[in-house]
Amino acid sequence: MRNFTPHCIKIIDQNSVVFDPKIRKYVPDERIWLYCKSCDQKWLWDSDDKQSCPICNICYAKNNTGIVILVSNEPIIIASIPSNGMLSGKIETVPGEPIDGVPVYVKKVVGCDPLPDGDDMLIVSAIYAVAARQSGLPMDRLLVIADPVVTPDGNQILGCIGVGPAM
Repeated sequence: MRNFTPHCIKIIDQNSVVFDPKIRKYVPDERIWLYCKSCDQKWLWDSDDKQSCPICNICYAKNNTGIVILVSNEPIIIASIPSNGMLSGKIETVPGEPIDGVPVYVKKVVGCDPLPDGDDMLIVSAIYAVAARQSGLPMDRLLVIADPVVTPDGNQILGCIGVGPAM
């Protein structure tokens, strides 16, 4: 798999993020989790001093051996895919007919870079995928990011939960 977007793509473990319906994006899971190394169980902390593992009943408050520990609420990056350059779609904006006095502009694909040789799967931008489809290029090798992960305020992209076929 090769990345033909202009930046490194960070793939984030979906278990370390939650979907925020207010901004319709995945964000880091900021809840505090407890984790039992003994039985590999994870559960939400509810501020009770006597937290116990729901499976093996080992008590966090009484046990200082580290069997139950707090889980970090940072998103877990499971892969980083560096950029191999960029494939560009060429899109032109042309004036259309106004609707009720509002200017309308039409996007028109005027070309795109050719696919590189080989049979590797290629991660591309959504704009390139649209241009490739409209230019008649084969789509079976093209992937785009699936569901971005953003900061809780929605202002910065941290990564994504994976990739998927270009639509």
